[in-house]
Amino acid sequence: ASQLSAVGLPRQVAAYAHGLATVTASVATTHFKVTAESRDLDKHSGRSLRMNSRAITLQRSRRNAAASTHEFGLIPATTWRRTVSSRRTASMQRFRVAWQRSTAAGAVSGTKEAATMVSAYLDAGPSPSKAARNILNGVGTEQYPEVEAAVEGKLPNWLSGTLLTNGGGDYSRMNHQYDGFAFVSKVRVSGGKAWGAQRFLQTKAYKEYKQTGLVRYREFYKQPEGSGIFDSIKQAFSSMAGAITDNASVAFAPMGTPPPGVKRVVMAMTETPNGQYLIDPDDVSIVQKVQYDDGVPGQLTTVHGHQLSDGQYLNLMRKFPNGGTYVIKQDPKTLRRTEVAYIPDRRPNTPSWIHDFGSTDNYVAIVEPPCYMSLQSMLFGQLAGSVTHLFMNWIPEDQVKVYLVPLNGGAVRIFSCPSFFFMHVGNCFESPDGRTLYVDLAVYDDPDILLDLTLDNLRSATVQGEGMSRSYYKRLAIPLTEDADAQLQVSVM
Repeated sequence: ASQLSAVGLPRQVAAYAHGLATVTASVATTHFKVTAESRDLDKHSGRSLRMNSRAITLQRSRRNAAASTHEFGLIPATTWRRTVSSRRTASMQRFRVAWQRSTAAGAVSGTKEAATMVSAYLDAGPSPSKAARNILNGVGTEQYPEVEAAVEGKLPNWLSGTLLTNGGGDYSRMNHQYDGFAFVSKVRVSGGKAWGAQRFLQTKAYKEYKQTGLVRYREFYKQPEGSGIFDSIKQAFSSMAGAITDNASVAFAPMGTPPPGVKRVVMAMTETPNGQYLIDPDDVSIVQKVQYDDGVPGQLTTVHGHQLSDGQYLNLMRKFPNGGTYVIKQDPKTLRRTEVAYIPDRRPNTPSWIHDFGSTDNYVAIVEPPCYMSLQSMLFGQLAGSVTHLFMNWIPEDQVKVYLVPLNGGAVRIFSCPSFFFMHVGNCFESPDGRTLYVDLAVYDDPDILLDLTLDNLRSATVQGEGMSRSYYKRLAIPLTEDADAQLQVSVM
């Protein structure tokens, strides 16, 4: 909610006002086509910013429903992505093929073949075809300047703003769904009309790839490529020494101060601080690379930071080897970071992989599954020997560690619970009596989902989702009282 307020939504929306109007914008089957529908919800409280198989649903206060215009501002894609399952579901894939990938087959020009392919993808239910999956994991086609979309139905006049999405756009030489060069798409809505555009971010990693035809920096599961074995090893060591990818391909954060001549900016991000760029959402281009001189250490971060109600941005920095996790606060304008707490790694030479965390205005909850990154595997790939999952090792007997970090400077408390794997947090909140912090997660029995999302598996499966690991929405209840047991229970939602 605080993220939405920071990017232009009114406070009454962030406060989850009673009496909401729902606006549904659906992406249809040919080029940049948007369908919209509005309706009143007389008795509804709570919050929702969700995506289903055909729709992104936004809720706003009825008090403003009659306004002739209303600035929704920028809505980072990560805001609504966080509410779906941690794996890339068929729902998300249908949306991305219809909007972000349609140009790959020429759908921008409205060709019959492209329209048929994307239409078949949308109508295929939970099992889209191999051809559609190849579009998703292929190469996107840039469309700029923006083009006007065909609108089916009616967009309300008060709806005005831009929806940005980020994700991989070129998988030609990649290995995993989490690889892929940053491809930013936008839908702009104003005065009952809609426009669309999409572009590759011109990062150093992408430009070197276009110049050489090689992936020169390590991506999630893609080793750096060289002209030979020794050049490849040199590139790998360079990555570990700090020359990690700047491929800002995962999410956005509502942060940054626009320079003169630029109306507004958002930060495009990946899991390295080296991969953070301020971009202009109006022309979908890089404004400047974010550079830090605040002394906060670490080679990795998360792409799922959280904005506090005072506007500051919470995130984690990871330093390895022989390091740990730094909880940081970041000024949304100056981008300066300050350390809140430090948690040493329980296995100093093999840090765990942490992709997301929970937070409120008072606490950060870091949930650490026993899934450890192998630095040797990150350097040398298969030459380093076997690992259980990509470049990680699953050691379930270590259990899950949960670190409760008070944001008022209090001592960090550590809890344990039976092993599970997760990638994304769905919600985090304190109980009304202030005695419990609840963290809701999309939980897997083990990290096999990481293997399921290799491109070989995604492209070869006869049926999409065939053999895919199943996630369960579960809740952690973390006691805030001092006399609490250190062993936590995990309940199924």
